[in-house]
Amino acid sequence: MYLNLDETPTSNHWSDRTETYPSAMTVENLSLEGKVAIVTGSGRETGIGAAIAKALARNGASVTINYVSDKVTKRAEAVVKAIKGFGGQATAIQSDVTSPNGAKLLVDGTLKAFDVDHIDILGRLKANVKNSKTHINSEQRWGRLSKRHSGFHQGGH
Repeated sequence: MYLNLDETPTSNHWSDRTETYPSAMTVENLSLEGKVAIVTGSGRETGIGAAIAKALARNGASVTINYVSDKVTKRAEAVVKAIKGFGGQATAIQSDVTSPNGAKLLVDGTLKAFDVDHIDILGRLKANVKNSKTHINSEQRWGRLSKRHSGFHQGGH
């Protein structure tokens, strides 16, 4: 989100408003204090997912590092350690969100780890679609991915 509100709006709708607005919302001034985030695909300390998780944590969010493979456990723990090293809150949960049970495990583990009743932010960074000999358009592909991750799109806070 980028808000550029340095200048006073000139339309009639805004003509009698006198509030002062911040110039721009940037990563540096975005507060996520009290927010809870899950970032799938964030278990590799040098990956994009880990960088996003760290940025969320630097801005105050409590972050769940999600990974699938046992081979990544130590790397996911390194991401958590790095976040905690700069004062952030993080936990790592191994689960495969392509299954309903894996998605439930991830959400339930996050809720318990941070003692909360909802998730505010979901970063879904990795989704594999197997190649097929038949043509699949992007809408069909998205439908498949959405169905696999549908547990994250329900509810509302």
